[in-house]
Amino acid sequence: MRRYAFTIILLAVTLILSGQQSCTTGQNNEAGVGPYIGGTEGLGIAFLDDAPPLSGNFQGDQIPLEVELTNNGETNVDTNVAVVNLIGVVMGGDFELTKANGQANNIGPMERIRNAGDVPSSDFVNLGTAKLKDSKPIGPSWSPNVRAQVCYPYSTSLQIANLCIPGDRRETGTIECEIDNAENLVNKGDVSGAPVQVTSVVESRTGTGVRVRLDIENVGGGSIINLPCSNAVNVPPIENRDIVSVSVPDGYNCLFSDGASGTSGIVELRTNKGRLICTRDIGGTGKSYLDRFTGTLTYNYVEGISKTILIQSRTANL
Repeated sequence: MRRYAFTIILLAVTLILSGQQSCTTGQNNEAGVGPYIGGTEGLGIAFLDDAPPLSGNFQGDQIPLEVELTNNGETNVDTNVAVVNLIGVVMGGDFELTKANGQANNIGPMERIRNAGDVPSSDFVNLGTAKLKDSKPIGPSWSPNVRAQVCYPYSTSLQIANLCIPGDRRETGTIECEIDNAENLVNKGDVSGAPVQVTSVVESRTGTGVRVRLDIENVGGGSIINLPCSNAVNVPPIENRDIVSVSVPDGYNCLFSDGASGTSGIVELRTNKGRLICTRDIGGTGKSYLDRFTGTLTYNYVEGISKTILIQSRTANL
């Protein structure tokens, strides 16, 4: 009887310990989830359904033009900083515009996404109207491609929680962390939602400290420009493009694309990708420990849209 009771007690203890291990495993699965929601979008732009209308337009009619901007990322967009421009055929001289330069700004702020279930903040930008001149020969009808683009300042935030600061190479006892120079330290939630992402952070050891390599990539559908958004139309294809400003914490020394070094500078992207190498002298010896590594990327981003509409002649069938 005693042996049977002992067996039952032993089994119960085993089940309790197994349950605790299961809970621990579940917690470990959540480890590394950073503070950001993530994503690869910034401001979205779309024409309204009826501005311009797909059809029902006649030569000489005033055709309304209006877009909706939607902030799908994790950077606040202040009032009047997003610049929307009409581009393409509408600006070619065949249309009369109520906004002569075809440009307008957002009139209200657009807050960042704060939770995964948030409804994105948006704003409407009225671009006036366009009227196809009567002198433009179009036959019975014409289907122009109406285009617009938005330029807006945006940023990307990075926070790595598991960067290893190594101890003495002969460190003994319990070692908190070791550097794996093949491991990408970027985990879910470590990078904020934005069209420019830090896709990889890899750490290695130097003779006197650590080296941190950041891989940066334009993963959105638009372009990065190194000009004020008010000058975002007809940017040269090479000059003034693909430049991102990057800053990292004090104590690091980075080599930037223009040859400058320090904690802030520019990184040039080639075919949408760039790389930044930073080093830190840890000095002395001691125990290894996990530290935070943060970074901020800032840039002006341009995205475009188009909508093909039908314009009919009033006189073609007379």
